[in-house]
Amino acid sequence: MPLVCLTSPKGGVGRTTLTATLAVALHRLGRRVVALDLDRQNALRLNFDLPEELPGIADEIDGGGGWNDLAVETPAGIGVIPFGTVSADRALRVSAHITQNPGWLGRRLGALLDQNDLLVIADMPAGPSAFNAEVDGLADLHVLPLLADAMSLSLLPKLQHGDFVFAAGDRVPMLGYVLNQVDPRRQLCRDVLALSRDVLGEALYGMVHQDEAVAEAAACQLTVLDYAPDSVASQDVLAIARRVHGTLAPG
Repeated sequence: MPLVCLTSPKGGVGRTTLTATLAVALHRLGRRVVALDLDRQNALRLNFDLPEELPGIADEIDGGGGWNDLAVETPAGIGVIPFGTVSADRALRVSAHITQNPGWLGRRLGALLDQNDLLVIADMPAGPSAFNAEVDGLADLHVLPLLADAMSLSLLPKLQHGDFVFAAGDRVPMLGYVLNQVDPRRQLCRDVLALSRDVLGEALYGMVHQDEAVAEAAACQLTVLDYAPDSVASQDVLAIARRVHGTLAPG
């Protein structure tokens, strides 16, 4: 039933990798989880060694099937719904279909959210899109990964004002921030982390250290939790998952 959206104002911050790893971590905390890929790169599947030819939501816009039928169970214990492998023209057609059919995306997503014991975690495209406009207002929590660099720091004021998340009416979106690829040996990373803690306070859900195990896991098409469960990055993501789990707890 809860919906968690991983979103970012720019690419290259590790959003998709964090989505996959956080999904596995939440499953290990006892949640039944489906990870939903709403990014045309269709890269979420790569964290679970799933083949490219799997049908996804982009293949379903002309059909009457539901997204439940697209979910693929993984050895990690979660379900994955791919975006689908599509051309640029097809991707534009999908976006146009969503824009021209208000509520279509919400209805498809609703079939998942109606399952009371299910947590849906969505990998959103970077920046504003037709997907964000439809889905953002349905989310219980937005997790925004940022890098520990000057560019991300400069975006914080706009992020805090909700400039990159579509609100639904008077509902104020709940935002949680994650600093990714933090190298404590670098002075800039330490400064950004300290300032982020001061500025964001409890809204900073945690950080993920720069860890070679993450890149090695990606090369094996696994999450770092499955590849190196005792690594620093794995422990970091588990701590973030506990924050998310607590935020979504009843009451």
